[in-house]
Amino acid sequence: MEWRIRLALRQQQWHQAGQWISLLPESHRAKPRWRYWQARTWSLQSIKPEKTLQMLQQLASERHYYGFLAADIVQQDYDFNHSALISGQSGSDVSLSPEITRARQFYQMGYFVPARREWAAATRSFDQSQLIDATHLAHQWGWHQQAIHTTIKADSWNDLSIRFPLAYQADMIVSAESATINPEWLYAITRQESAFAKDAYSPAGATGLMQLLPGTAKQVAERMGVSYTNRDLFSADKNIALGSNYLKQLLDDFSGNRILATAAYNAGPHRVKSWLNRQAAALPHDIWIETLPFYETRNYVQNVLAFSVIYGHRLGIDSPLINTEESSIGQP
Repeated sequence: MEWRIRLALRQQQWHQAGQWISLLPESHRAKPRWRYWQARTWSLQSIKPEKTLQMLQQLASERHYYGFLAADIVQQDYDFNHSALISGQSGSDVSLSPEITRARQFYQMGYFVPARREWAAATRSFDQSQLIDATHLAHQWGWHQQAIHTTIKADSWNDLSIRFPLAYQADMIVSAESATINPEWLYAITRQESAFAKDAYSPAGATGLMQLLPGTAKQVAERMGVSYTNRDLFSADKNIALGSNYLKQLLDDFSGNRILATAAYNAGPHRVKSWLNRQAAALPHDIWIETLPFYETRNYVQNVLAFSVIYGHRLGIDSPLINTEESSIGQP
């Protein structure tokens, strides 16, 4: 059913798209994605104005991609819904757990795999309050990946300082300035790629904080005129420097459009160019993103755009979800 909706959106058949949405199971229609598109199709048909406004205003009070899209439409400030986690409510000191102790020792020695194994063993039986205490521990150690994952396991989503940490801040700011890209975008890409795990390694060989492929990193290093070995990708400062310069390269390749550059970072620039070449006409940004052929890239772009807004907030930067020049994508 969802592919039918996306096809109708792509063809800008608003009535048809709205009909397909109405046939979704109620649990699906309640999701932010389809609430947004239900309101959007009503708006584009100039029908149900009161329901449309009500639905968009409700979405605009939520912190996610569709909430930020809705906030832009109704000209409402973004709502970040930050709420700090309160530790010390579990009645026990989770730091005394033998597994937590071993996890900390392994982590501090740089043995991340056994550290994660011990952490998983410890938190498997924790209740929510213990998970929150453990989240604070990982955050204090600078082990951001585990702090992020553990707060999700605790079903606690609103402490932005933990879920969106300003990790490696000096390197991130310097590299963003050097590459002349927005630091909030650099943070958003890194958060999406690895959750700040500098030892991250994918089956495809993508490595480090920004999940760079060695071949890509080598090409970027050559353009930068710096020395390079594959081991450099496990070094936070070098990975960030290479990744930020690659983002700048993609941004230039796509005429400063972060949406296209973000999609290219995930799916590859040649694939994004092929999608654009198959377009008969320009599309609104939200439709172009919603109808991307790869599920992974669609969610990736949506997450990065939303994370950019949140990191702008964390850095004290007014960062819109979509820039004016990004509002239409494809051939004019």
